[in-house]
Amino acid sequence: MSALSLVFRAVFIYFFLILVMRVMGKREIANLSPFDFVLALIMAELAVIPLENTAIPLWQGLLPLAVLVFLELLFSFLTMRFSFLRRVLNGLPQVVIEKGRLRLDEMRRARYNLDELMSQLRQAGHPDLKNVDYAVLETSGELSVIPKQSSGQPGSFPWILISDGEIDYQNIRRAGFAPHSFINGLKEKGLHPKDIFLAMLNTDGSLWLQLKEVPGQESAAKTRK
Repeated sequence: MSALSLVFRAVFIYFFLILVMRVMGKREIANLSPFDFVLALIMAELAVIPLENTAIPLWQGLLPLAVLVFLELLFSFLTMRFSFLRRVLNGLPQVVIEKGRLRLDEMRRARYNLDELMSQLRQAGHPDLKNVDYAVLETSGELSVIPKQSSGQPGSFPWILISDGEIDYQNIRRAGFAPHSFINGLKEKGLHPKDIFLAMLNTDGSLWLQLKEVPGQESAAKTRK
């Protein structure tokens, strides 16, 4: 194969990969799920094959990449529709500090040691545990820190109670509500869980609601105490 043909392959694959990354969406490398990270590694290896082995037709080298892109789009759509699939593929965030106390059970489950915790707290600008109200180990491995309020009193954790119409009974209990009473309270206000896109407990103890979008209408966002 001539040098010109090799250059053409390299340029074509370069722009093809740029197109692939645009299709996959805007996400930082640190925020990739384990599924996305493994997929990115496989795609990088596959992209090298048609460059190293020039005997392979270009379309045969790009076909596996196209299949992976299709799978990525398919799973992205499915995870948007089904929360259980999101939990399987991406895992769940883990609260490792709750109301100023270390959650040793969650740290053991995540195989997350104290040195790692203190290192990430320092990187987040919170070296003193006494100033930390909540800390969450995200699915990406990053640590999100919620400091104590200026009053020094512990606040509420921003639990997601309803996500895209699906009720999270465990989070409702963690937030201090009885699921049955919480759902009945919504219905008394004319709100059905299936019509709610997001219901979240704010750090000040108020409830933030956003209804699902209805064609021709704007979704409504409300904050309730």
